[in-house]
Amino acid sequence: MKIETLSERIANAENEIGKKQLTIAKKQALIDKKQQLLETKYLANSDSTKALTLRWDIEHYTGDISRLEREITETTHTLDNYRKQLTGLMEHISVLITDMPNVLKGLQEELVERWDKWDIERRAEYNRITVSLITRSFQGNIPTLM
Repeated sequence: MKIETLSERIANAENEIGKKQLTIAKKQALIDKKQQLLETKYLANSDSTKALTLRWDIEHYTGDISRLEREITETTHTLDNYRKQLTGLMEHISVLITDMPNVLKGLQEELVERWDKWDIERRAEYNRITVSLITRSFQGNIPTLM
């Protein structure tokens, strides 16, 4: 995976955790509000429809909070894995950056040696061909100077 991809996934996971924590805070505020309403208004008549609805809402919000906490735990675990991958990738790249220049320098020297050898051979071949063509063209027509 690329560094950019891992960085994006880390940022997305952190945003997701933040959103879920805000949702937990909102649901906890709703639970507190409904609990207070239940205790103040419906304490005497706890079997009324409104009291049962408030209890159901509180139970529902409590279930949502526990689910969100599990999801935050899972996302945190995933976030830790992404951070480990990013750290490993950064270490791998730093090793490549420090070790590769020596390897590349050796490859460059080898390439220069091969190029010089090939260039010398090519020039010798061109010279041989040129001399051969010149001698063929003047083979029968050698002018005499006198």
